[in-house]
Amino acid sequence: MRFTQFLFPNGRKKPNDIVMPEETERLAGELQGAGYSFEIEVFPDTQVVSMDCCDLEGQLASEACPNGPDVPVAVEKLVRRAHQRWKQEGGKPSSSPCRTAGEEFYEMHVRAHSIDPGELD
Repeated sequence: MRFTQFLFPNGRKKPNDIVMPEETERLAGELQGAGYSFEIEVFPDTQVVSMDCCDLEGQLASEACPNGPDVPVAVEKLVRRAHQRWKQEGGKPSSSPCRTAGEEFYEMHVRAHSIDPGELD
């Protein structure tokens, strides 16, 4: 499944793929097809991995764990919690999708983290 990873120190983004069990990949695909995105950041000073499933309006679910073997377990929890919440809310397409980490989403993330886009070149 595909995550958008935001890199320190300036918030550059890059695609990051993780291979998960078939059922997890299927659930994630349903969420992504509905316009939700999976994001991940690794905080270098603490080696904590923060991940979420969101659209431009907010998060469906989030997880955090130490960087290492706990990451796939946290991804599994994230996908299942996000999918469950999405279904509870009606399973409809996002009203503010951020498909494939588009530029509009990227710019929102840059603004939210007070990053000067000029630093990203």
